[in-house]
Amino acid sequence: MKILVWTRPSDFQGGDLRQAKILASRLKKQGIDIILSDKFNIDRETLNKYDIIHLIVFICGNVPEKIKVAKELNKKIVCSLLYRDRKYGE
Repeated sequence: MKILVWTRPSDFQGGDLRQAKILASRLKKQGIDIILSDKFNIDRETLNKYDIIHLIVFICGNVPEKIKVAKELNKKIVCSLLYRDRKYGE
């Protein structure tokens, strides 16, 4: 099984990217072929190599497009939704 963990671009580090790295590390220990990508867009040929596309962060404007392409390629989609109150850190 091959899994793509698709995050937001890593312009700045945050808990979401840390969570994605921990997830990838733990799944690799279980023998799962997994790769992290912070690319804004990934071509269909590359996406087609994966069985599951795991979306971590939904703050990027292209998330609906990511889901649409994954569905068109008949890929299983897993979503980890994170919530952060906008007041946090202000």
